[in-house]
Amino acid sequence: MGKEITGEIVESGKGYRIVKNKGEKSLTYLVTLPKLTEDEKKLLGIIGKRAISEINVDPEAIHNYAEKKKVFTVKVMELINRHYPEIKQATKLWFATFIVQDMIGYGILDPLLSNDDLEEVMLIATHVPVYVYHRKHGMCKTNIIFENSEKAIKIISRIARAVGRRVDASTPLLDARLKDGSRVNATVAPISLGGPSLTIRKFKADPFTVVDIINFNTLSFDLAAFLWLAIDGYEVKPANILVSGGTGSGKTTTLNCLGSFIPQTNRVLSIEDTAELQLPVNHWVRLETRPPNIEGTGEITMERLLRNTLRMRPDRIIVGEVRGPEANTLLTAMNTGQSGSMGTLHANNSRETITRLVNKPM
Repeated sequence: MGKEITGEIVESGKGYRIVKNKGEKSLTYLVTLPKLTEDEKKLLGIIGKRAISEINVDPEAIHNYAEKKKVFTVKVMELINRHYPEIKQATKLWFATFIVQDMIGYGILDPLLSNDDLEEVMLIATHVPVYVYHRKHGMCKTNIIFENSEKAIKIISRIARAVGRRVDASTPLLDARLKDGSRVNATVAPISLGGPSLTIRKFKADPFTVVDIINFNTLSFDLAAFLWLAIDGYEVKPANILVSGGTGSGKTTTLNCLGSFIPQTNRVLSIEDTAELQLPVNHWVRLETRPPNIEGTGEITMERLLRNTLRMRPDRIIVGEVRGPEANTLLTAMNTGQSGSMGTLHANNSRETITRLVNKPM
């Protein structure tokens, strides 16, 4: 954990404050943490090991994380009260919080992941601050620091097991989706030189609407109205649409919002590498690619899924991100009667979009 930082308070809430430090351009997101003595740290470690051996509750049997956290907190508090009644109540509560985070959660990252205003949580290496991306304040460094690789690898391995994968020297890269819809990317040695890295893009329970992106000046009212007509089809034939842009420009968010213009009578099939779309349509079949298993078999590519959707009587096909041979399949489908299809493409401008579509690997 990082050292205490003071500065002008920009925002504060339960368990955190955001400060502006003199001479620094970026803000600092400070998690409220207790100052434990060395003896308290040792005792915390002892109680944590005891909790693992004595608490006989299967965390996988409780699917709701809030309920799971509540059950384990009660169990840990019972253990502390039974074996260490002399500890102050406030310290007991902090101990229980840390132990439960370590047992079933994301360790010291838990307080960051519990704040809905944080879009992304980023561990870039050990011995340096964890960074977060705040919806309002942008990129902020935090006072959370991993002092060694073991704790970071423990969290990454737990995430990998939860999605039926593993992360080690032979498979040092993880790109996956959590049960709550959050997107995770992690790397470990030998490809991650500064220590384990972890990026969690949090799932937004209440997705942006067309009104939101108009207010953000992503679209004008006139353009939104035009796209509505184009997607609806001018009462004749819906238009095919590709949303292109750079990294983090809001391609998926825009595509998601445009999905609200799709008539509810349409059958929609979506294909994504990592499921992020939240389309407000009733007849929606979601498909997701699958990476190879440990033996290197079982991969299901986006192109294979796209070819399969053509046999599923779709009214519209939506591809989360076009970046390979599936582009040819999608464009062929668009040109052979599959109107109203949509997708996103990574490109910095309109000219580059066309260049990417007509050249390899697409």
